[in-house]
Amino acid sequence: MGQDLILQLPLVHFCAGRVIGRGHERDGLPCQDFVVARHEGNVVSVALADGAGSKSHSEFGAKAAVTSVMRLITHDFSSLYDLAQADAKRVADHILEAVLKKIETVAQHHKVAIDQLASTLLFVALHNGKYLAGHIGDGVIVRKNQEGAFLFSEPDNGEYSNSTYFITDQHASLHFRIYSGQMQTSGSDGFMVMSDGAAESLFNRQTKLVSKAASQLMDWSVNTSRKQMDQVIRTNLMQSIRTKTTDDCSIGIACISVANQSAAISLDKV
Repeated sequence: MGQDLILQLPLVHFCAGRVIGRGHERDGLPCQDFVVARHEGNVVSVALADGAGSKSHSEFGAKAAVTSVMRLITHDFSSLYDLAQADAKRVADHILEAVLKKIETVAQHHKVAIDQLASTLLFVALHNGKYLAGHIGDGVIVRKNQEGAFLFSEPDNGEYSNSTYFITDQHASLHFRIYSGQMQTSGSDGFMVMSDGAAESLFNRQTKLVSKAASQLMDWSVNTSRKQMDQVIRTNLMQSIRTKTTDDCSIGIACISVANQSAAISLDKV
């Protein structure tokens, strides 16, 4: 007779949300954060960009940065990952080139200088037990696995606490950090990206500790449907997180989990 095998089936979880900051709402300005999470071509990914508040068209730059990097990391994950293992700087340069090409097109459409579309950029892509991540600016990337939730990539505020680096900066490649590595093979393992507005509530800059609320959101993402989780994020952003800042707030989560599921596979037929 056949015997039941216990298969380790990886499941993917992804969600995102953003809300306009109280300051922008008061002044009649648009939300300058943009965030997307999705699962495509066996790659689960999330990307977030926070448009520079002092720039006239930064909301368009944030959207262009996110959409272009999502396309790249989804379609070229394997080649980018392999290159990152050998030369992370080349990956940073390649991604920046692609993102800036898209931003330049958008800037030309709006008839403004490219620096008017300045934004930060954070992304994480997961595929086949591996991760590829990138970060420039004052956002935060958190990782949560069996060891708990912890700071993965910290904010880079530059020379002053209220300044940061943007993808349109002349020397952006010097501040664009690229990470790559292996995911855990059991339990859940994933990442949260957040703008600096959301980080006011979810990350302690002095201690560099991640809040319990951030850890809880990541736990929920593994056990809640995408549609419900998007709403959970937006509700928390609107009712709690944005009350502690005047800035726009955005969060994105990408996780994998491995669940034991029985499958009746006859060993004498394998």
